[in-house]
Amino acid sequence: MALAGLFVERWGLVNTLDRYIGTEFAGTLVLVFLVLLPLFSFLDLIQQLDDVGTGSYSLVDALAYEAQMLPRRALDLLPFAALMGCAIALARLGQYSELIALQAGGVSVARIALAVLKSG
Repeated sequence: MALAGLFVERWGLVNTLDRYIGTEFAGTLVLVFLVLLPLFSFLDLIQQLDDVGTGSYSLVDALAYEAQMLPRRALDLLPFAALMGCAIALARLGQYSELIALQAGGVSVARIALAVLKSG
């Protein structure tokens, strides 16, 4: 128990840097999902339209199928979206020189990488 308290005190499980990078990461992850999910759903809907009219399969059925596939598609896209979100978040931090300001403030590159890994 004392060792866990020492770890929290020394390294901190979540500090201000982790929260800041985490919120940047979460924001870009949401943006990536807002772009990728509709795109992949639309492309899959186009494939479903080939089967519309066959038997009793209608456009409403194809739209219902696509709506039911959204959670599965989100899970499939999660690793790629996390990678893209991380890259975009770090690029935004670099664009506004926030990474340089962090390093000038004494934060090492390894500590920034650890904060990115925590949020990822």
